[in-house]
Parts: sequence; structure tokens; C-alpha cells
Amino acid sequence: MRINRKKTSIVWQEMTVVKLADGTQKGQCNHCKIKLSKNKDGTTTQYKRHLDGCVKHQASLKGQGNLFLPPQAPRSDNTSGIQTWKYDQTNIREYELFTLLMKIASLHHVRISHATAKADC
Repeated sequence: MRINRKKTSIVWQEMTVVKLADGTQKGQCNHCKIKLSKNKDGTTTQYKRHLDGCVKHQASLKGQGNLFLPPQAPRSDNTSGIQTWKYDQTNIREYELFTLLMKIASLHHVRISHATAKADC
């Protein structure tokens, strides 16, 4: 009988072990729901590599926010004028309005995949 040890790797905060219908176990990313094969020896290198490249995981990481100070009227009683927000260059491209804006700005705009852009460089 094998004793299951506590999972100590930080990848298990971002991954979940899922049991499939055929009885096999796979590691599932909590962000993009991709299932990766689970090694019997317990190594987590493939999960770490996936998380390093997972766009949804990168977007969920907390970073330093930027302050936005809107101009206030001289006699305003509103004291909560500070808002925090985080600008994410990769996240803005995911919005449908960005694609619509680009199509209006350029009639020849075609959305390309990340792999195509990387291959062109």
C-alpha cells in the first residue's frame, strides 16, 4: 500500500488532479482547463512549463497597479477620487471592441494568432 505524500510544489496551487472516466489521472490547469498527463514519479516540471506559458495564468498574476486621479470639481464633496487599475497589454487585445476598433481604423486588419506572430519574428 502506497502512502500519499502532501503536495509541496507551488504548482498545485494553480493545478488540480482530475480523474477521467477511464480511471487515469491528469493535472488540469485551473485557469485554462487544459488537462496534462500526470507522471507516476510525481514530477511537476511539465505543469510549471505550462503555467509559464499560460496566458490566462499570467493575466491572473497580481502586479503593481497604477493610480488614476480624475480631476475633481473645486467644490466637490466626493473624497474617493482614487481608483486603482492594472494595464495589461496582452489582455486588451482579447476584447472584441479592440478588434472592432482596428477594423474601423484599417480595412485590411486581420487578427492573427500568437503562433503566427512569433513565427514572423
